Amino acid sequence: MSRIENREKFIFSKYKFFIILIFFIFCFLTFFIVKNYFKTFFYDFIQENSLKYNFVLKDINISGINRLDKKNINNIIAKNIGNSILLIPLNKIRKDIKKIVWVEDFVLKLDYPSSINIEIKEKIPVAIYEENGNYYFIDEFGEAIDLVKNPSYEDLILISGESSKLQINELLKLLNLYKDLQVKYAYYVGSRRWDIITINNLKIKLPEKEYSKALKNLNEVFVKIGNIDYNLIEFIDLRVPNKAIIRFYDEENVDLMNDL
Repeated sequence: MSRIENREKFIFSKYKFFIILIFFIFCFLTFFIVKNYFKTFFYDFIQENSLKYNFVLKDINISGINRLDKKNINNIIAKNIGNSILLIPLNKIRKDIKKIVWVEDFVLKLDYPSSINIEIKEKIPVAIYEENGNYYFIDEFGEAIDLVKNPSYEDLILISGESSKLQINELLKLLNLYKDLQVKYAYYVGSRRWDIITINNLKIKLPEKEYSKALKNLNEVFVKIGNIDYNLIEFIDLRVPNKAIIRFYDEENVDLMNDL
């Protein structure tokens, strides 16, 4: 008798489980149907009244752009033109703008009744880094920003060499004190020091340390050599402390140390 009762209890429990499961599935589906219905209803209601009172997106105002193409931002927002300004998906727009490589930071504001204003802060390239025939804009932290299409058109120093990206900021700070040098290229040699080349194709070998002192000596070297034809000079060597050696292409070396 007990076996029959247990079997009946098992069958009842099984059916009870299925009834409860079906009930929850019904509630779940009902919730989403009602939710979507009300969502559509309110969306249509807001859109309709926004059109009535001209609270729809018409204008996209973008400022702070230099290198960035406005189309990259317009394409993110343009799909919302004509929609209620109250329904603009600002969070999604912010996420998409953050993905643009040139954007460091930005401020996005709605300007009622029909505009959206975006103020962009672009990343600032400090140099162009060359690696395996490819050229990249890099920022002050040595991070690559974007590919450079035409390096010769850019008014930025070109650098190369292992670890050069990490060391360029220190060099640039010093070169800013000696802008008359007009350095166009810098190569980081052996991960320890720089060779720099000016716009006159004059090569200068810097020491591993005390760049500032070496560059100061270099200024005095230029005063001493006057209007010499730089095409005769193979390089100026500042690697040895308190020495400034000019190496000519005819293999003559001139040490200007005593004149400094």
